[in-house]
Amino acid sequence: MNTWKGRVSKNSLVAVHDHLYPDKTINAETFSKKTLRASFVKDPIEQIREDFQPLMSYCARDNILCAEIYVKLWPEYLQRFPHPATLAGMLNMGNVYLPINTYWKMFYDENVRMCEKKKTASTRKIVEAARILANGDGQGEIVTGEKDVWMWAQDWTLSGKKACLEWFGKLFKARSFINLPLEEVDSHHIALKSQLIPAIFGFVYGPYPLFKTRAKGWGYLVPDWKAVEKKLADESVHFIEAAVDLKAEAAKKKFPLRDFYEKVQENVYLFGELPISPDKKGFQLDEEGLVRFYQLDHPSGEGNVGDPLTKHFAKDLEQHVLRPTRYEEHFEVVLDSIQTTQFWTSYSERYRAEVTIWDPSKTWKVGDGQEMMGGAIAAAVVPAGTVSRRSVHKLWVTLTNQSTGHVIGTGIKAMVQAPEGYRLVGADVDSQEQWLAALYGDASAERRLPIAQRVAGKTAFSNMMLAGSKSDNTDLHSVVAHQLKISRNHAKTLNYARLYGSGETHAGKHLMRIGGMKQAEAAATASQLFRLTKGEVASYVQLDPKFNCFVDRFVEETGVDPDATKILTIDGVYYFPSYSSQFSAQTLQFEKWLLEYYDDLLGAARQSEKLFYSLYENPEKPRKLFVGGYESSTFNFLEISASAPHLRTPILGCQIADSLGRLPKGTPDAQYFDRKYKRSVMNWIVQSSAVDFLHLLLVSMQWLCETYQIDARFVISIHDEVRYMCREQDAPRLALALQLSNLLVRACISQRVGICQLPNTVAFFSQVDCDTVLRKEVDTVSINPDGTRIADGTAWTIEDLLKLTNGKL
Repeated sequence: MNTWKGRVSKNSLVAVHDHLYPDKTINAETFSKKTLRASFVKDPIEQIREDFQPLMSYCARDNILCAEIYVKLWPEYLQRFPHPATLAGMLNMGNVYLPINTYWKMFYDENVRMCEKKKTASTRKIVEAARILANGDGQGEIVTGEKDVWMWAQDWTLSGKKACLEWFGKLFKARSFINLPLEEVDSHHIALKSQLIPAIFGFVYGPYPLFKTRAKGWGYLVPDWKAVEKKLADESVHFIEAAVDLKAEAAKKKFPLRDFYEKVQENVYLFGELPISPDKKGFQLDEEGLVRFYQLDHPSGEGNVGDPLTKHFAKDLEQHVLRPTRYEEHFEVVLDSIQTTQFWTSYSERYRAEVTIWDPSKTWKVGDGQEMMGGAIAAAVVPAGTVSRRSVHKLWVTLTNQSTGHVIGTGIKAMVQAPEGYRLVGADVDSQEQWLAALYGDASAERRLPIAQRVAGKTAFSNMMLAGSKSDNTDLHSVVAHQLKISRNHAKTLNYARLYGSGETHAGKHLMRIGGMKQAEAAATASQLFRLTKGEVASYVQLDPKFNCFVDRFVEETGVDPDATKILTIDGVYYFPSYSSQFSAQTLQFEKWLLEYYDDLLGAARQSEKLFYSLYENPEKPRKLFVGGYESSTFNFLEISASAPHLRTPILGCQIADSLGRLPKGTPDAQYFDRKYKRSVMNWIVQSSAVDFLHLLLVSMQWLCETYQIDARFVISIHDEVRYMCREQDAPRLALALQLSNLLVRACISQRVGICQLPNTVAFFSQVDCDTVLRKEVDTVSINPDGTRIADGTAWTIEDLLKLTNGKL
């Protein structure tokens, strides 16, 4: 850990400077106090003028730090990123320009208004349901809450001058709001994230009541059926003592065991039982173990669930796995508010924080006389903000596509609108990372062949990606879906997850959560999926490259089909099954042939065990590789590449960051580090190669636009998506330049890895969009804040563009 910490630093200016200059007598924090920075944000201009000298000194010191960092980093940058296209691409990516108009401000105001309306309606329904629950049957009944399966752990004592139930008072942000008339209650009066809300509505997970603990977050209560039945055989038993939390010192209260048991029984009868994995850990709430608490599964795999009503549980709510059992009509309003406002609640502050520049000279009026003004946003996109060098921005790079439902605020992208007479032209790179991974698999499998004999589509994965079609069910997603008898969408999700390094366990959990499979079925299906795609795992040893010619001769003389054998070719090197492998017969066959056919050459040494020992590199340390799957060649290439001491991308030779790269030889626990982060490194190879692709595409576009005088401006790039702005009459030429850039870049990449072929199916974008606004598809229904519908754009194929431009730029 200490070795790793010595190679990395946090991203702040001060931390980077101190990392690069560890021996400086004065550290950067002392030299440039960040406390002064806040003055520019919070202080009035008069205060800034008064403190002018210290503030300017702070700015000057910051510049000195930046200069010193640059002096150290620039030579290292050139060493790590030797190709000029990397720098040119990064400079392009950071030069973001987003045209906007008055609709940008109107969009914010309208969304705030709609969100407040929804949240207020939701708040009133929550308060109304809570008041019904707190007041009992309305006939003067004394409410204690002891018998409430969900509220038993809450404080039902009366407190305060207004004699309010303690738990009811906690629902409100202030006691003064408690007795407000319902029509005066709004969203600011209660905490909409309150842990009381699921309890008020009697939420269940399957048949089991939800319960919140401090130690383990949200979960559900499950009875020990036989033990509870035995306990309740005594008709006088209605309650037991149960802990309100899972900590040893947790308080205990009366738990309504009989009502709880009857409620769960009723739910099982009405809705069926929810299977609980035997591996899932339960926690006792009582001394006899009659009731156990099980955590809800966290979306990221581990951790406590803080709110079961977030978007992560949307499918469970939709499929009624997670549902209310009382005040259902009230909750429908609450659920509608949650689903429609969550997006805007997450993004509104990021939207408002964007710095807009307005041009008063660009004004016009729209249909109803609304005065409009043009402007722009120069978004501060970080060109390489992740370890895989992907761009980062808190708003633009994280946005999801516009929803077809009534989710408030998802049309943010469509508020980027080209000025009159201009168009936004761009495209999404089709299956970018899949193509790169498949190409690497082809190149690795064919490295032993002369370049003239290497072909695209050699491996099954690549062939399905290049020649497969969704329409006739021959693409990878359709084939996997058919083989496993799952939907194509589920297969697609699992295929991409596998490419990014997820394993069988994740696939099994996904099939249980989305496909509704039981654990045993999900585990078997996940295992079948991985055998079909990645292949079987087997133990292999590497043949010393100087003996490659023997394998070529073996294949030639025995007539063995090299693709049908268990001998693997990875990046020009042969790998043989180890003696302990399930495929060791293949190795023994080769060694027997070698003895028989080279008897004269080997002479007396032919019987020596040293001969076979010398054939392989480190035979005592075999490695796990994949064989027999559609994607085996790709994953074997990634597996071998990930172990390289100074890993670089195959395209532009960009080196992996020290934070993820291999630790120096001899470092304690270096092998543990390698194993732990191997999947991340394999993922880096694909994702960082995709960044190389994007950099080359941007450089090609810049060159074509300058060479052929296409007056275009880069707008933004979001992972595999690029957008430019140009005059309307230049749009076809700009679109053709994009198509040619895709052709050139894919050809360049293919040649870089040793395959001088480019199939027509990937040579061109499936379509290039020409639109007035930024959106995923040109026909996505987009509405302006004033209610007017934005006209659809146009999508051009390569054939369309050749007709429009006569094939000329």
